[in-house]
Amino acid sequence: MLASAVCAIMLTTPACSSPFSDRSIQSTENQVNNQHERRDESKEDNAYIQRAEEKETIEEQIKSAFYFLENEGDFDNPAELLRYTMEKLEAYLHQRTTLHLKQEDFSELSSNLDLLELPIGRIFSYRGRPEIFGESSDSSYSFLQHTEGKEIKVYPLFQADTRQIHEARQFDELIILTGTDMGGRPRQAFADRVSIQDNTLGIESALEPFADGKWEIKEGSDSIMRVDHELTETYLADFTADGLTVSSNDGEILTLKWNPESNKMRVAKQPVTTVSDEAVPGHPR
Repeated sequence: MLASAVCAIMLTTPACSSPFSDRSIQSTENQVNNQHERRDESKEDNAYIQRAEEKETIEEQIKSAFYFLENEGDFDNPAELLRYTMEKLEAYLHQRTTLHLKQEDFSELSSNLDLLELPIGRIFSYRGRPEIFGESSDSSYSFLQHTEGKEIKVYPLFQADTRQIHEARQFDELIILTGTDMGGRPRQAFADRVSIQDNTLGIESALEPFADGKWEIKEGSDSIMRVDHELTETYLADFTADGLTVSSNDGEILTLKWNPESNKMRVAKQPVTTVSDEAVPGHPR
């Protein structure tokens, strides 16, 4: 799948000098128990959570919760059920038995749970039903499952967010994630760089600033936007080992290349041609 975000994940001490952003997240290994304690206090308020909790195994609980999310429409608190399901998934991903499971195995829990496999770990992504949560809702969750020796780490990438991850590619010690920021209109391409140090995952923009009157990347921003037309969407048109091609729904193109000196994406050249929506595999439908 192709879409419109970029995250660079550094699994060793990063060479870049940029500090972590405020979005620094500890491995969930020590957080899951606290989350479950809070969940015990509130799960009685949601009948679907109660029904899921009645299942004997964590796999059955997750599968049941996913079923309710995707097939029921009468929710008192759908966000609460979604959080419960994602916390169960986090706990499940800490189990060593999950390391041998493939996409088809996780699809038995939910056909909408996406798995991206990489040499250094696996990324799991899920987004709540637009019919329930809305097209622009903050219902996207994603996790990085990473092994360090015999230890399994699970890092939240996005939690109750508008960003939706679609594809990942590894570049040496870096991973590039692609996705779409579904929040509001227009939808936009975004790029984030993620690094792991001392069991802490930090996220910051992976974009060098750029402006030419048509396209704009603001200093420190992770969004690739069009500024000449207010409602023009941006998204990934192509993603290869050479770089990214970002397009817009009016067919304009912007090419970005990875700059190893800054460890950020840099605009390589000005838009020179157009493409049709039908020719763009990553165009959001």
